Amino acid sequence: MQLKQSKKAALDKNLKRVAEEYCAFDTVRKNEEELFAKEEQLYKQHTEEVKKSSEALLETFKTTMTDNAVYKGEYHNEPEKKTDASRALTFAKACALLKKCVGIYGAQYGAAGMQRMLCEQQRNKPADEKLKKKAEEIAATETRKGVVRRRALYLIPIAAAILFIFVPLMLRPVSTPEFDDFFYAGSTPNVVYFSLFIGIAGLIAVGIINACLHNSQKKAVEKYVLQESPVWKEIGEKNAAHTKFYEEKAAAAKKNSDEYFNVMTLVTQKMVNEIYLKPFPAEFTDLDDVVAGEQLLATGRAETLKEVYDILERRHNENAKAQAEAQHRAKMENLGMEQLRSQQKAEEYARKQAAYAREQAEYARAQAEAAKEQAQALGKMAEESERQTDYARRQAESAAGMQSDIDFMKRNS
Repeated sequence: MQLKQSKKAALDKNLKRVAEEYCAFDTVRKNEEELFAKEEQLYKQHTEEVKKSSEALLETFKTTMTDNAVYKGEYHNEPEKKTDASRALTFAKACALLKKCVGIYGAQYGAAGMQRMLCEQQRNKPADEKLKKKAEEIAATETRKGVVRRRALYLIPIAAAILFIFVPLMLRPVSTPEFDDFFYAGSTPNVVYFSLFIGIAGLIAVGIINACLHNSQKKAVEKYVLQESPVWKEIGEKNAAHTKFYEEKAAAAKKNSDEYFNVMTLVTQKMVNEIYLKPFPAEFTDLDDVVAGEQLLATGRAETLKEVYDILERRHNENAKAQAEAQHRAKMENLGMEQLRSQQKAEEYARKQAAYAREQAEYARAQAEAAKEQAQALGKMAEESERQTDYARRQAESAAGMQSDIDFMKRNS
């Protein structure tokens, strides 16, 4: 079955509307452009800030740390060199702060990249099964429209059957009396049967024709909507263009990302870790530890770096112990909750068992009552049977006495 061009145009229009709404190329592209722009902005902003901070640290290191005993390797925990230790920790604090900022920047930048990748990954595509189902719904809607129009065909056999009743009347001027009698004589004229036959046969024929037309139209519409419509090619080209756009932008973003993380690694590893924080033990180069060490020296609670490290180590141990205790408490609380839930389940099971036992006891009592009532009924029946038997026995004795009197009277007569 060939579809009309007007019907194809209507199907194309509906399919294009549904595909455009589903894929939403313009909206997705706008969102991805904003995400790419945000990622590039973070790249430029973070890179510039880290470069400025690293240059400032380098200048500070050259001007203030070249004669510092800690960085010259001449510091051996002498109390008289406390000023050098304090200044070294102040510089280390700035380095640790930069290191922490680099980590935060990296997380923000990575999150921006993941966000735009997730947007591309989750966007709707022409090959999705959901779009295919929407196209099938369009085809089904169009097919139902054809069914509604074809229902009017059932009026044709009905009209023909009604019209046939009057055809013999129209032929009377040229027909014979026998002809008229054949169609109109009798309580139920033959013309009625002919009309019913024409109507029923016509309805059956129209039903068969409609079924064939329906199947043919359904196959033609589905084939066109799902395979032959030029909308699929147009949507595919838009999807390919969007994919090309994303890949080009992603390639540029990857280039920036490689450069970004190279700079961050250079600043963090080569400068901060291997140069600026090298005089300090690695376990005490965290920003919190460096700040705490600076305060310990400033407040006089420590006079040397060794005393600072000893205090920080005790704090680490206390924190580790506190964390272990907190984890143990959480574990015990979880165990307690599990035991409580198990106890609650056991109690609930016991309640159900008790309820079931009560139901069984009620059932047993009901059965006992029923058995008792049945026994009482049987007892009454037995008593009634005994009374009936006694009555029958008395009747029999009375009858026997009367028969004896009758026999005696017969002998005497």
